[in-house]
Amino acid sequence: MKLEERPDFKLLNKKQQAALLSLVEKSAGGPEGVDFSADLTNGRLLFLSGEFGGAQTSPEQTALDFLEANAAPFGLERGLAGLGKAVVTKMESGFEVRIPQLVGEIRV
Repeated sequence: MKLEERPDFKLLNKKQQAALLSLVEKSAGGPEGVDFSADLTNGRLLFLSGEFGGAQTSPEQTALDFLEANAAPFGLERGLAGLGKAVVTKMESGFEVRIPQLVGEIRV
């Protein structure tokens, strides 16, 4: 199913849809290799999976650079204030990078 045909995509407003499509265009795996989950009450991305970045940087740095460049769709501040230390896991198809959000040093 194309991204534009997903029911949850259709529930996002036009600005949110455009931001998500812009992210999808950056995926090395193409649109078929991207999955997402969004909070439909505010349009913020909760989860995004795909092939992003290049081999020149570490998986952690690739994730941080990606979030810095795309902070708004995730509801993050520029400079990525409020994020904890990244946890990188080697997967069969690449790396999974999880970066927790912190509120007053407490992971949320």
